[in-house]
Amino acid sequence: MNGESVKDIRALSKWFRSAAVGVVFGSIAAVLASAAAAFLFVKLQSANEAALLPAALTAAAAGAFAGGYAGARCSGSMGMAVGAVCGLLMTAVFLAAGLLMGAEIGTVTLLRSILMMLAGAAGGVVAVNRGHKRSKSGKRRK
Repeated sequence: MNGESVKDIRALSKWFRSAAVGVVFGSIAAVLASAAAAFLFVKLQSANEAALLPAALTAAAAGAFAGGYAGARCSGSMGMAVGAVCGLLMTAVFLAAGLLMGAEIGTVTLLRSILMMLAGAAGGVVAVNRGHKRSKSGKRRK
């Protein structure tokens, strides 16, 4: 193996690690957002079924944003691409879980996948453009 192929393998490994961190963190965030929405629905008791779909889409988008943010922070660069990949991978995880539970694929699935990809990309952009804090010695730290 030459030095160039080793660099390619390391870069690919960094991408996979960043995407895995983003998907895991984003999925946990989406579950927490869904739980918060369910809690609000139970507490309000006046919420109707028409509010369920927007709440589910919002929870999925929040999870994808968090996943894109975490993945891009792990990567350190190319936030939009890493975030979009995290959003798409999270869509695949959600789709697989839905199919296992008997859900149908429809226009809402397409809407959710586009929304999650865009939210993940936005989270990635925010992550890499986030300002660095300065320590007391004046040096930049991440």
